[in-house]
Amino acid sequence: MPPRRHLSLTDHIFENSIPVPFAGCWIWMLGCNPDGYGSIVVGGKDTNAHRASWHAFRGPIPNGLFVCHTCD
Repeated sequence: MPPRRHLSLTDHIFENSIPVPFAGCWIWMLGCNPDGYGSIVVGGKDTNAHRASWHAFRGPIPNGLFVCHTCD
C-alpha cells in the first residue's frame, strides 16, 4: 500500500468537494454526521465540514458568527 499523503486542510477540502458554479456553494463529497452535516476530521477531532471550510479559507470563526451549512 502506498504511503498516505498528508494534505493541508484547504487541499483536503478542494479534493473532497465540488463547487457549484455561480452559486458560491460547495457540495461535500465525504461522510456526514448523524444530523446530516458534512463531517471532516481536523487535528484528530470530528468537525463539521462547513466550519472547517470557513476556518481554512477565512481564519478562526469570530465569536457570535453563525456559519451556514446550506446555500441560502
